Amino acid sequence: MKNENRSSRPYHILVVDDEQALRDLLTELLLSEGYRVPATAKGASAPDVLWQQTIDLAALDLKLAGLDG
Repeated sequence: MKNENRSSRPYHILVVDDEQALRDLLTELLLSEGYRVPATAKGASAPDVLWQQTIDLAALDLKLAGLDG
């Protein structure tokens, strides 16, 4: 699954999911592939992460408690 054509800079992929098991699974998978993975359980905190660091891609749960994707 590793893409040898990626640039040398690790991509940052934001994971937002309120189900801890899914969030952990996706985070571990992406980390094992060399990505940097900030993760949060709350959709409302995702903008804070975006302001703190550069995000290249986001994986969002469409049904979050209190905030739908």
